[in-house]
Amino acid sequence: MIELRHSDARGGTELFIYTHADDTLFERTTALLDQLGLDIHDARITTAGDGHALNTYLILDESGTPIQGAFQTQESSPR
Repeated sequence: MIELRHSDARGGTELFIYTHADDTLFERTTALLDQLGLDIHDARITTAGDGHALNTYLILDESGTPIQGAFQTQESSPR
């Protein structure tokens, strides 16, 4: 599951990823965000005992602003 939401309180766009954990998840996610020209300003990585990960990122676009608009949000979602 992948979800994006704007956060006025945190000053950016929050990206939530819930999936099966593996040793390359963080590396693959951050590489994709970099390829998309997005900056990570905070990351919280949580792995549950059942083998799932809940990773939360606070991201901004390359101009330092939250991601705006539905099209841009769709384009910025890791797949």
